[in-house]
Amino acid sequence: MKFFKYVLCFFLCTTVFSVYAQSGSFYSYYGLGLSSPRQTISQRGMGSVSVLSDSIHLNLVNPASYGHLHLTTFSVGATYEHLTKKDPSTSAKLTSDDADLSYFAVGIPMKHDRVGLGFGVTPITKVKFQTQEVKDNISVSRLATGGLNQVFLSSGFSLSKDLNVGLTLNYNFGQTQYRLLAQQSGDALASRTYTTSDYKGFGYTFGLHYKNLITSNLQVQSSITSSPSYKLSATHTHQIASVAISNNIETIQSSRQEVYNRTYIMPANINLGLGLGRPNYWQVAVNFEYQDAQEFSTSTFNQLYFYNNPSTVPSFDSTRSYMFGAWWTPKYNSLTNYWQKVTYRVGFDYKDLGLLIDDIRVDEFGISFGLGFPVQNRFSNVNVAFEYRKRSRDQDLLVQEDLFQISLGLSLNDKWFKRLKYK
Repeated sequence: MKFFKYVLCFFLCTTVFSVYAQSGSFYSYYGLGLSSPRQTISQRGMGSVSVLSDSIHLNLVNPASYGHLHLTTFSVGATYEHLTKKDPSTSAKLTSDDADLSYFAVGIPMKHDRVGLGFGVTPITKVKFQTQEVKDNISVSRLATGGLNQVFLSSGFSLSKDLNVGLTLNYNFGQTQYRLLAQQSGDALASRTYTTSDYKGFGYTFGLHYKNLITSNLQVQSSITSSPSYKLSATHTHQIASVAISNNIETIQSSRQEVYNRTYIMPANINLGLGLGRPNYWQVAVNFEYQDAQEFSTSTFNQLYFYNNPSTVPSFDSTRSYMFGAWWTPKYNSLTNYWQKVTYRVGFDYKDLGLLIDDIRVDEFGISFGLGFPVQNRFSNVNVAFEYRKRSRDQDLLVQEDLFQISLGLSLNDKWFKRLKYK
């Protein structure tokens, strides 16, 4: 019963925050939006490293990790974000707040420390941007919302004592909406363009994970995941209309609409990781991720940008991410001091987002700190992550964004399938 109380309380809190969400990142306007983190809250508290795997936490990046599970694990996470945007030309600052559900997943051990199964849903991109400006007596407002989500089914199993393999099958789906409203001062009618795009496609990820004690107290872990390129089908509905505006109500005077289908080749991805540490006490880790954008060409979304008329048409390139993190638990089995059982996490990461605006690359740097609080027993825990992130640098002459994120995650463990014994 307590399990469901945790879940209900968590979803109610997330919903309340989301109701009051406002406009988001300027850079989410481009392409399919900004990539959402695939890591769990515990991983985000230590630089988003994903190489580390154990028997009580889910790893949504590497499906091979499901072969390590000993207990059924329910995991859910949500993030609150405060964003400050600075225009380099005017030094004007805008702030906004947002909250989103980060993931919802379940992992089930099918055979103790040998085979595991997982499933869930998580966002993979996010589009959320709103702006309004007046230039040359023309009032222009832009609104972009939506993104892609992913439903996944994963399985991992042990090839040997030290080596696990895994496979994730996922269905990617979602919708984006772009709206542009422009009106000349003194004109009775405004021009409105509206583009709705629906996406769907299947993808998959292979994973390997190696874990071995090299001394009695020192363990090494390494991982590799690979996601081949896949096809994403899209249906775009584009409408151009002349509208009369009265009391914020838009009445269409004339319009034309067209519908067209396209297929995009989404880029392949590879993630490499290495970790070292003493089990149950401390570990340090590093991950490198690369996404090939050769198929994701500059012209892929030019038609959408022409319709929605952003200030500049971007180009896309390959992305690279470097992640470093560590955790430590002073005394995981302490009976007298609760704070010695708490897990402390720290990390940082650097990402080249693969987005170029006016031939200037957009990058992101982040530092993080996290805490893991054991509840009921030492297996279930509440995880909190604090992250500060910065997009674009002062000398780049692009919109600079500073983000402060607070994330909350629940990792609840239980033995769902017990063999009954009769005497």
